[in-house]
Amino acid sequence: MRSMQYLIIFSIMLLITACDFAPKAPLTANALSGTHAIIKRDNEEIVMKIVEVNETLVTKELYSNNQIRSSQTDYRGLFRLSGQEYDRGGQVFNYEVDIDTAEMEKIFPLDVGKKTTFRGRARVLEANTSFNLWINAQVVSEQTLNIDDRSYNVFVINVLEEFETSEGVRSRTETVYYSPEISMVLKRVSYSNGKEVYWRITSLEFPGDNPARPSRLQQRRSGTVMI
Repeated sequence: MRSMQYLIIFSIMLLITACDFAPKAPLTANALSGTHAIIKRDNEEIVMKIVEVNETLVTKELYSNNQIRSSQTDYRGLFRLSGQEYDRGGQVFNYEVDIDTAEMEKIFPLDVGKKTTFRGRARVLEANTSFNLWINAQVVSEQTLNIDDRSYNVFVINVLEEFETSEGVRSRTETVYYSPEISMVLKRVSYSNGKEVYWRITSLEFPGDNPARPSRLQQRRSGTVMI
């Protein structure tokens, strides 16, 4: 009888140990504040700056023609939670998405075949409007992307967004190429209302990269480097 008790206790200990060593995502995002990137979106060039990393939240700003166009905060650099949009007249639109991040976390750590579905409510503060939002995300493959002289392992994730409007339910699909190593989307292809939008990061600079030579981003903004 005592041998049987020891066997049961030993089996429970093995189960607990196995649970403790189950793969988990890091407690904080891997993005680095101060990272700069050049994004090519169709025929437009955008400069992106990561301005803050707070645990799993990554905040970045996007500039076009040296003017800020938007800022956004993403969960682990992947799922949008809030942001600001600046129109060309200088007006600012603030939005936020109320979603349980525990549902987002279910897809991390990423692996081919993993998926998650969550719903929330998005609000545009200036317009005092809100609408329901549903998001489905599934990891479909794993690839390598090269930027500058570095290679990044990325997971290809298909994302379906459905949201309510005054005209009914609309949808948008995206395929994103996300690097967990730096908590960044490096490439994105979106489809909405019959239109495709393609963008990709073509240059990346991290804090401390080659401080002795001029920044590629600074060179590009001065017009001396062409992509």
